Amino acid sequence: MARQLSFDLPAKAALGRADFYVSPANGMAVAMIEADWPGNRLVLSGPAGSGKTHLAHVWSAATGAPILPARDLAGADLPALAGGPVAIEDVPQIAGDAAALQAL
Repeated sequence: MARQLSFDLPAKAALGRADFYVSPANGMAVAMIEADWPGNRLVLSGPAGSGKTHLAHVWSAATGAPILPARDLAGADLPALAGGPVAIEDVPQIAGDAAALQAL
């Protein structure tokens, strides 16, 4: 039986705009991060591995916005964050965390 060989090669994070493959399935999401949004809020949702974090990094690089894990919201400097754009990652992970939900 044939076996696939695996190599322990270094992995390089590729989270830039040039690294993001635009397809019919994600074209609207890419267009949204390049646009002005109604109410200055946007929610990107989708399954794991669909490119949400990659798009957040592309948007962050373009706007200078910090990226903050939702679980860190309760301890964040909210007045400082309120002064500009911010990307909040993994919001579903704070379900049931009253302090993080209040900060959100």
